[in-house]
Amino acid sequence: MEREACTTLSQISEDALRLALAKLRARFRGKSKAWLKRCAKRLKDVQRVDVDSWAVKGRPELGDRYPSYLVRVIDGRYRCSCHSPYRPYAAKRRRSVCSHVGSVVLYRLVKRLGGLGDA
Repeated sequence: MEREACTTLSQISEDALRLALAKLRARFRGKSKAWLKRCAKRLKDVQRVDVDSWAVKGRPELGDRYPSYLVRVIDGRYRCSCHSPYRPYAAKRRRSVCSHVGSVVLYRLVKRLGGLGDA
């Protein structure tokens, strides 16, 4: 499958983004506002790789150590490469949903709501 072009914030409808963020907040009730903001910041860094795979560009200003992270759906659950056992803090990250996964969920919500120009 072809890689989709990177999403730019100018392509996203404000209403779709607002609604998608509300749905993300409802889906992950225990997550902080800071986590939601991180997911929104990462939204433009999500690139679909395959049917159930997305690359998320790493951002040093958000604490990322790697240039990109791979988020995949495996057995109906989101898995991020930041959870890999050889990565620093992986055990802590595995206990909660990382913002790489959150940004992919947000990307999919925005796309489903028709908020992306390429949808």
